[in-house]
Amino acid sequence: MNITRDQNHLIALIKEQNIESVSFVGTDFHGIARGKHVPASRLLENAATSVNISSFMLMMDCQGMPHPSPTATDVWWPSWEEGYTDLRMVADPVTARVVPWQKSNVIVQCDYEHSEERWPLEFMPRALVRRLSERLENLGYTPMFTNELEWLLFRETEQSAFEKGYRNLTPLSPTAQCYNLTRSGRDAHLVRPFLENLIAFGVPIEVWSAEFGPGMQEFNIAPELALAAADTAFIFKHAIREIAAQHDLFPVFMAKPSMAGFGNGLHINHSLWRNDEPIFFDESAEDKRSPILKHAVAGELATLKDFTLLFCPTPNSYRRFMAHYSTGHKIGWGYDNKSIAIRTVVESPRTCRIEHRTAGADANPYIAIAACLAGMIHGIENELEPPPVVKGDGFLNDELDVVPQTMHEALAAFESSELAAKYLGEDFVRFFAQTRRIELEMFDAAVGQCSPAEVPDWELMQYADNV
Repeated sequence: MNITRDQNHLIALIKEQNIESVSFVGTDFHGIARGKHVPASRLLENAATSVNISSFMLMMDCQGMPHPSPTATDVWWPSWEEGYTDLRMVADPVTARVVPWQKSNVIVQCDYEHSEERWPLEFMPRALVRRLSERLENLGYTPMFTNELEWLLFRETEQSAFEKGYRNLTPLSPTAQCYNLTRSGRDAHLVRPFLENLIAFGVPIEVWSAEFGPGMQEFNIAPELALAAADTAFIFKHAIREIAAQHDLFPVFMAKPSMAGFGNGLHINHSLWRNDEPIFFDESAEDKRSPILKHAVAGELATLKDFTLLFCPTPNSYRRFMAHYSTGHKIGWGYDNKSIAIRTVVESPRTCRIEHRTAGADANPYIAIAACLAGMIHGIENELEPPPVVKGDGFLNDELDVVPQTMHEALAAFESSELAAKYLGEDFVRFFAQTRRIELEMFDAAVGQCSPAEVPDWELMQYADNV
C-alpha cells in the first residue's frame, strides 16, 4: 500500500516557524515512540516526507532488545534470514506539531509501509484504528473518542529512579488526596509546566486533577475523531516524559508499580455521531440510551474476554484488578456505575457516551481504541442486545463474570479468538500475540510464581519507564 499525503501543512509549518529539525515518530506494538530526527532543510530541498527504519523494530521487547521471529512459517516475519529489511515511516502531515519544550523542532506522526512493498503493513496499530474507523463510517457512523489518563509523578530524575530500581521513589505529594484543590495548589508550580506545554503543543486538555495515589495525576483530553484521539493519547505520554525530564521529575504510566493503593488506568470514552448529531442519546427512551448505544455496549461486552490482552498488555497489568480500586475487570454495564467494565453516561445528548474502564495506562492507546471500535462494530453489525443493567456494587456481585485474571489466560483467549481474527485481522493477531508472548516468556523466566503481595523487580525494570 502506497501512503501519499498532502505535504503543504508540514512544509508551511517548517517555513513559518523557522524549524530546524523534524522528528518522525510512530508507535510500535508496545506503545513506545519509535522514530528518527531529520534536518528540516532536507525536507525543504527534496520534499521528502518519509524516513527508513529497520523492521528490527517490530521484534523488540519493551527494553528495546531484539528477539528471534517464529521459525518454519510461510508468512513474513522480520528476521536476519530476510535481512531485517527496511520499513518506511511515512509522515501524516496534518499531525505535525511544533514542540514548545524543544528548540526549533516539529514532531510528526507516521504510518508504516514496507520499503520494497513486499508486505502490506495494515496490521500496525495506527493503520488498524484508521481501518476500523472507516468501517464504522461505511455503516454511517462517525466514532468520537476521548481518553482519561492516570499517571504517577515522582520527585526523581530518570537516573535516580533507575538507580533505585524504581522502588521507594519520592512521590510528588506524600499523601493520596483525590480531587483535593489544596493538594493541586501545592503542586501547581510543578504540574503547571506540563499543562502549559501540552496546551501549546495542541493537546486539547479538558480537565485535570489530583487522583487517588500519592503524586497521581489525571488529565482528561477533549473529544476527537477516533484516529486523532489515538494520536493525541500516544503523543501525550511521549510529551509528559520529555517535559518531566526538563524539570527533574519522573512520570510512571505502569499499571501497578506498587501493590499499595490505586493503579494507573486509561478510561476510554466514546460515542457515535451522524451528520454532526449524537446518536447514542434517545429522548424517547426511558433510560435515554438509544438502541445503537446498546448494540455497541453489547458488542464490547461480547468481545471483552477475547480482547482483554489489548487493554492489559503486560504481566503487571493484571495486578491492577482489585475490588474497589476502580478497575473494569467485572464484565457488565450500567448507568453511571464505576464498579464494572462499561459505564454509560447520559448527562446531555452531546455528552452521552460509553466509558470503557478495563484498560491500564500501560495500554497502547491505538490498540485499546481499536478494541473498542471492533467491539462496537461487532455489536452493531449483529444487532446484539446487552445483558441486564448491573445495579449496585459490581465488585461484590458474584454472578458477574470477570476478564482473564492473568496474561497467560488473556493471551490464550486472544490467539484462539475468531472475533479477533475477523475484526482485527490475522496479521495483527499473530504480530501482537508474538510481542506479548515475548514479554510473558521473559516474565516467566525471571519471576515464575510471584507473590501477589509485591511487584517484582523484573516488572519494575521492564515497564516503569517503557509503557
